Amino acid sequence: MKKLIVLAALVFSTATFSQYCAFYDFQVNDPEKFVSTLTKMMNTEWGKSIQGTKSLFQFEFNGTGEATHSVNFCFQDEAALQNFMASFGQSQIVQLLAQTIGDSADFVSQSLNTPAWYQNDWSNDQVILFWQVKVSDPATYASAFIPFSKKMMKKMNITNSHGLGYPILGKNKEFTHFIWSGADDVATAINRVKQLYSDPETAKFSKQVDGIREIINTFIMIRVADF
Repeated sequence: MKKLIVLAALVFSTATFSQYCAFYDFQVNDPEKFVSTLTKMMNTEWGKSIQGTKSLFQFEFNGTGEATHSVNFCFQDEAALQNFMASFGQSQIVQLLAQTIGDSADFVSQSLNTPAWYQNDWSNDQVILFWQVKVSDPATYASAFIPFSKKMMKKMNITNSHGLGYPILGKNKEFTHFIWSGADDVATAINRVKQLYSDPETAKFSKQVDGIREIINTFIMIRVADF
């Protein structure tokens, strides 16, 4: 029964916020040209008409991952997402700019993601820590993760964003969910990780989710620009 209640809460949370974030990941070989072309694209009428946030992030300490940068578009509802998808192919200028981006970067992956649960808005975070995890029992995992996260955010006085999300489309067979935790700068982010890993509550949480969670990858995303 408890699992069903938690699962219902997650579904309700997702439906209430109705947030969707499209991640487009690239391996960039000419950062200056890539950023310049992307900026031009966002300054077109198409870019200005996007009903959502538009951000460029740089990956750091991405393990064996090939991506170096990620372009994120986040929408509040399905209508805004649909408009974004439908309008992309209607602008010849945007298509030409997209080809130019291809000259400075190799496309790695794309996914459409949504939060299952979160606290605070990540648009204010300059640095975001990510944990990609494989979860075999989402309801049980969430029932442990949410109270643990709330307790640690209060204990560590964290006012940045923190949450649990998952890909709706573009799923990767290696992971099912991701956890993120925002910070104002790299130093703060790393210091929080050290505190988190050394806290007894983390050991308790790890024991709770033992056997249903596997950490696949960890990395940092640094905000390069908002458009």
